Amino acid sequence: MSWEVDAEHPYKYGPGGLCPIELGDRVANRFIVLRKLGYGGFATVWLVCDENRRHGRYVALKVVSADWSNDAKFESTKVVDPLRGYERDNGSPGLFILELERVFHTSRNGRHLCQVFPVLGPALVSLNTSDCRLYPVFVRDFAQQLARAVETMHSLGVCHGDLTPSNIALRLAHPLDSLTEEQLDEIFGPPEIQTLEFFFPETPSPAPDYVVLSVDLGRLPSNYLTTRLCIIDFDHAFSSRNAPKQLSHIPHQYLAPENIFTLTNGPPADVWALGCILYDLRYPMPIFQDLMGGCPLGTALRICEMLRNLPREWMEFPFDDSYPVHEPLQQGIEYTTLDDYRKSDGFNLDFEVGEIREPQRPVSTSETESGREWLCLSIPIDWDTTTRREFKAQNLKPIGKDDATLFVDLLGKIFDSNDQRRITAGQVLAHPWLKEPSQNLSNAGPAASPV
Repeated sequence: MSWEVDAEHPYKYGPGGLCPIELGDRVANRFIVLRKLGYGGFATVWLVCDENRRHGRYVALKVVSADWSNDAKFESTKVVDPLRGYERDNGSPGLFILELERVFHTSRNGRHLCQVFPVLGPALVSLNTSDCRLYPVFVRDFAQQLARAVETMHSLGVCHGDLTPSNIALRLAHPLDSLTEEQLDEIFGPPEIQTLEFFFPETPSPAPDYVVLSVDLGRLPSNYLTTRLCIIDFDHAFSSRNAPKQLSHIPHQYLAPENIFTLTNGPPADVWALGCILYDLRYPMPIFQDLMGGCPLGTALRICEMLRNLPREWMEFPFDDSYPVHEPLQQGIEYTTLDDYRKSDGFNLDFEVGEIREPQRPVSTSETESGREWLCLSIPIDWDTTTRREFKAQNLKPIGKDDATLFVDLLGKIFDSNDQRRITAGQVLAHPWLKEPSQNLSNAGPAASPV
């Protein structure tokens, strides 16, 4: 049965799967579920009221599927201990958001790890989309913060392994604890749900009666947000001294080429993902977005079209069902390679950067505007008539020539197919494009100054 709802797929529920949670439930005999904050392949995240008030009234609770809760990876926090020590020794600057506490909850699907986190603002993924474009006043400042955070993380011997706009969020200016549940309703509106009676006719069902759609944290009043970014979700983090030899868990459009072809992980792969994010800050589609439904082969083909300097052994590398084959080849299977595909002409970094159009920010802003209105320009999009190359028609201003030249130079140094030549996060931070002075954020809105 097809599923087009922006929520976890119902078939993620079952023995060993996701925890069936409904609004108002009490999790771990302590946390009252109020809203859905997000979901992923093996967890759901909820805004909950902590009856113990150990970390404040409201916290974010990540409830992991039962099978993943038994994974040794979730039983140890040693990998991120250097980040925890950095936060402790530097007055909690908030570059890295780590779990405050962990508890367990038992459901009919198994035993679930529950990780407690502070509540944050919207993730970057929601702030630069086809119908919502981040104002330029924030772009370079965000880029500087990200490069500095990645440099710090790598200096501590930690690689993130899943660095994407979904795992970078804005910090709040102050907690939501002063808000009543009625005031939360006024901000976010009533919870949206989708019933599941057609998916699980059996009783008892392994799923809840309904799934909850995630709230839009961009609807928070702008005075609740800061411009301080933080990196979250270290579930796939690893020590740079003990990098796994495997295909990364990161979404395919952020895969570094050395990971696709040689299963290499490490700081250079994080830097590749950082470069993708820098482009994401300025354009509403990933620079290596493939047209094959999201797969390593599609990403590799886009990288090949863009860079045109991949090693011959990579061009001849076998793929099966769009995934790279790192095991001995088998007879009777028809493998494909990048050489089997016609490469599109005209794609290069100059072209992609030339596609960037930036919104102009109003001189004055309202004290009652939402965080999204403060950070972004809303752009109506008619999906029936708009294609990727027509976003320039939305009354947006092209970036300046000098800006484009520097940005292309930076991306070119990041998107080097040779991970040994690729610049480091520290070199990204020192690049002239990031050294350009940011526009004055003190005039950017009611909550723009970090607190």
